[in-house]
Amino acid sequence: TDVEPGEGVDEVEVLQLAGAVERSSNHPLATAVASAVSERGLSTPHLSDYESLPGEGARATVHDRKIWIGRPELAARYSPSGRDDVENRIRRLRSAGKTTSAVLIDDSLSLLGFEDTLRADAEECVQRLRRQGVRHLSMLTGDHELVAARASERRRLAGFLAELSPEQKLAAVRRLKTEH
Repeated sequence: TDVEPGEGVDEVEVLQLAGAVERSSNHPLATAVASAVSERGLSTPHLSDYESLPGEGARATVHDRKIWIGRPELAARYSPSGRDDVENRIRRLRSAGKTTSAVLIDDSLSLLGFEDTLRADAEECVQRLRRQGVRHLSMLTGDHELVAARASERRRLAGFLAELSPEQKLAAVRRLKTEH
């Protein structure tokens, strides 16, 4: 939903370079980047040295430019200047309920904002669970806490647990099942 270019790059360049790196991934956010590139009719350049960094993102070289895409909190690992003056931009996107990825192009930090679309049957599913007597409905997600809070509020859920790994989600389901 959002492309916020960093210094010295424009929106098209950010999408093309991010798309080049993300086309090698099957992560849902990578798929969203590929869709944005396709919808705009953009091409993606050839990349080399691709490396998937599980839990951190991915990096590659595109025409001698170092590209990294991943969680904004990890940007400083890949560029010393990667965190300069972006906290407010990240907070603004997340407060609007958007998942945020960072794109480092050499040392220029851009941001991508993603918004989940509510499944067509989600509201009916929640209502059906309530009619069946389920009193505590919580959302478990890997998304940032601000994004999860916004989504939980929109769906009028009892609560949420955010920034969870798949293993943590499973443990949370077991705990919630016992508690409720």
